[in-house]
Amino acid sequence: MSTVSELMGMAEGGGGKLRWQEFLSSGTFTPSAKMLANGGQCFVRVIGGGAGGGSGANDGYAGGGGGGGGDITRPFTVSGPVSVAIGAGGVGSISPTTGIAPPATAGGATSFGTLSAPGGSPGKNGGSGPGSGGAGGVYGSIGWSFSGGPGGAGYGPGGDGGGGTTAGAAAPANSGGGGGGGQSSSTITYRHGGNGGSGRVIVWWYE
Repeated sequence: MSTVSELMGMAEGGGGKLRWQEFLSSGTFTPSAKMLANGGQCFVRVIGGGAGGGSGANDGYAGGGGGGGGDITRPFTVSGPVSVAIGAGGVGSISPTTGIAPPATAGGATSFGTLSAPGGSPGKNGGSGPGSGGAGGVYGSIGWSFSGGPGGAGYGPGGDGGGGTTAGAAAPANSGGGGGGGQSSSTITYRHGGNGGSGRVIVWWYE
């Protein structure tokens, strides 16, 4: 059954006006007395945080884009207040002046009560071969030559891969997108991967 038909089915069962609440930071969803009287039925979309992008190396291989956060949409029944945790975006790899770049970090999981969407996996740094994109809701792209791979999309777009003299771009806040991978260059040191976007929760119900 499609999400649209399920949501319409809730309207036929409980009637009333469609209402919704969006969470861009962690908090608590507090259902109204009328919602609870109607059975506590709602529809929830949970988006995990996007991962950071990998940094480019100086050997011709760029960093991979971070993966987008997982995206889950389904019916849910509440009986009281529900805890909401918004997953943070992962941190892109920072290419040092000398030495080996640290890895990018994964996006954080987002949850609405017992319903949880995973964060994306980090893009790999360039080095001995192409930096691969991280897994998640949508894979980030592999970095090739001197252009970093773009981050995978989540609820919103991932960051663009770096090229020329730019680092990988960060994904927008609350987009669940992965950060872009950093470019590769043998002459410049600014090859950072972009940060991933944080997650988001949206709740719909009728009352």
